[in-house]
Amino acid sequence: MSNLSLSLSPLEVTEMAVRLAAFLSKPKPFFKSLLFFSSQLDPTNAICRVLSDNRAPHHDLSSSLHPFSSSLSSDPDLITSIFLRTAHLHLPSLRFFLFLSGLPSPSPLTPQHFSLLFSSLSKSPSLLPHFNSLLSSYPSLVSPPLFHHIFSAYARYKLPSDAIRVFNLMGDLGFKPSLTDLHSLFLSLCKYSFVSEAEQFFHEIKPQFDITVQTYTILINGWGRIRDSKRALKLFDEMLEGKFQPDLPAYNSLIASLCRSGQVGPAQEMLKELQLVHKLVPNAATYSSFLRTATEAKELNSAIRALDRMKRRGLIPNTFTYNTILKLLCENEQTEDAYKLLDEMLLNDSNSKPDIWSYNSILAIHCKLKETNKALKLIERMDKDSCSPDQHSYNMLLKTLIHVGRIDEANEIFEGMEKRRFYPPCSCYAVMIHGLCRKKGRADLEMACGYFERMVEEGIPPYVSTCEVLRERLLRERMGEKVEIVLDRMRRSSSCAIRELCSVMSGTNKELRNGEKSNNEFEFPVIDSFDS
Repeated sequence: MSNLSLSLSPLEVTEMAVRLAAFLSKPKPFFKSLLFFSSQLDPTNAICRVLSDNRAPHHDLSSSLHPFSSSLSSDPDLITSIFLRTAHLHLPSLRFFLFLSGLPSPSPLTPQHFSLLFSSLSKSPSLLPHFNSLLSSYPSLVSPPLFHHIFSAYARYKLPSDAIRVFNLMGDLGFKPSLTDLHSLFLSLCKYSFVSEAEQFFHEIKPQFDITVQTYTILINGWGRIRDSKRALKLFDEMLEGKFQPDLPAYNSLIASLCRSGQVGPAQEMLKELQLVHKLVPNAATYSSFLRTATEAKELNSAIRALDRMKRRGLIPNTFTYNTILKLLCENEQTEDAYKLLDEMLLNDSNSKPDIWSYNSILAIHCKLKETNKALKLIERMDKDSCSPDQHSYNMLLKTLIHVGRIDEANEIFEGMEKRRFYPPCSCYAVMIHGLCRKKGRADLEMACGYFERMVEEGIPPYVSTCEVLRERLLRERMGEKVEIVLDRMRRSSSCAIRELCSVMSGTNKELRNGEKSNNEFEFPVIDSFDS
């Protein structure tokens, strides 16, 4: 209580202590009592923990949220922070939204909350279809930019007809679709290879809009993505017949389409045409198509020559194009040249700066070759270059360090994640636990137990396979008492999902042991491929 007294008056401290004592005296589970008390200090943490602890459909989330009704009704910012912090909990986010929609008027929900909910559901293919009914049920919470995200999400999950349906629904919701909205729809459909559907809808709706060259360019680029240069040329000719004057982006899209189809000769003819006939000046995007064709064909020397020609013209490729060369260098194990290219990217403008993919390409080859010192130095360099490691960076490095026996350094990397503002998800814990369980030392096994218990303490449900691996290794080492200790902690967890995994840890749940997924929303698919 001494720390509390620094921010609360003596009367408030006494009152809170009396309330805590009275509440704890009631016959309720301890974790609910503690949660009630902590909610008085930090409702955001308390509510986020409630959502995390009640992940499955049969968990009684509404009852657990009811004590927070007053705070939620009067504080939209609190709702915003909760949606942001629980975006990875898709079903709990949806149930949280439905709980909020049932609170007495005036509703605390805003269009921002609705957008944050969609951001969460858009990562769950099983829940995304439910959003259509939410659009019709809560029209006052819909904002125009939201539609563009909806188009992209439906296309990503192979639901092109749903994306088009939402576009047609815009008018019913009070939003007249603009040409920008139509372009956003086409961009989403083409990005995920639904070019035929996009062009068919284009011809149906064309009379209702003032079509521009950009509209054709998007569709031409779409055909290029799926390597159908014949359809791209046909659409380009249709654009010319419609008296549209092609611009440089249109020619760039057509050249890219030809290059992706392996027709470099016709692409070079188009390059001459745009300069001689239309007096257009090629830019970096024009020449990058030829460069990427070389990298796709694994022709490293040709790619380097194309890059040199671009630089002589004062043109700099974007980060994506640089990364294709970087990846090819790493595949050829030419790490020294890869670092030179990375240094070159750092000297360029913001459109060509290295991103996480650039660093991970080099990190992957270091890990593959078991060059742990170089891998560790690269992580340090990422910090200096203001590019924070991501989940894949950490998993690659941790797996390699454990494999070569540098356990202490793996622990240091893990403990240093939070300093980089990266909070380890279930997969990072799984890498540590599975890797340590494969080691022969008893101390390594104790360490694996420590990481597992830490997951339980922090309310992170482990994978089913993680429970199985740890249990089997403990029993093999005749440490059955440790299994019981871990089980006791799991039974006392505030997380429903963790408590339900007790049957896996005890070896009594045959269904889960035969491959059924747990309540964890991020099942780790490659957990059994740690052996090199």
